[in-house]
Amino acid sequence: MPWELAERLANVDYQTRMALVATCEQFGEEDILAVARYEGNLPGEPDLADVAIVVEDRYQGRGLGTLLLERLVAYARTHGIRVFRATVYHDNAPMKRIIRRSGLPIESRVESGVWEIRMKLKELRQNLIASQ
Repeated sequence: MPWELAERLANVDYQTRMALVATCEQFGEEDILAVARYEGNLPGEPDLADVAIVVEDRYQGRGLGTLLLERLVAYARTHGIRVFRATVYHDNAPMKRIIRRSGLPIESRVESGVWEIRMKLKELRQNLIASQ
């Protein structure tokens, strides 16, 4: 990974670029299990941000991606972001499931087997938080 990209991914400005992580301490070391991040400040679309979620394979299917997306949406809304854009490969069923579970209104289009999904950041259903 080029240094410039690694630096951009590792740093946030808490406004147009934000990341949330889920961690677990094991054997005295803290491991990152999942990351959800957005990056906005896109030319001509100040209220739009690209979003990505990555969950370590061993921890998929446990709700970490859904939880991080809910919290990231809540944070983004308070910082002027109104739409998340995700690029999802057609075979990425876990990411499509996270987006569906969010309850956010979506618009999507497919091009060359890749979905571009836009999620409007309205109030989320309290599906995960209410069940705890």
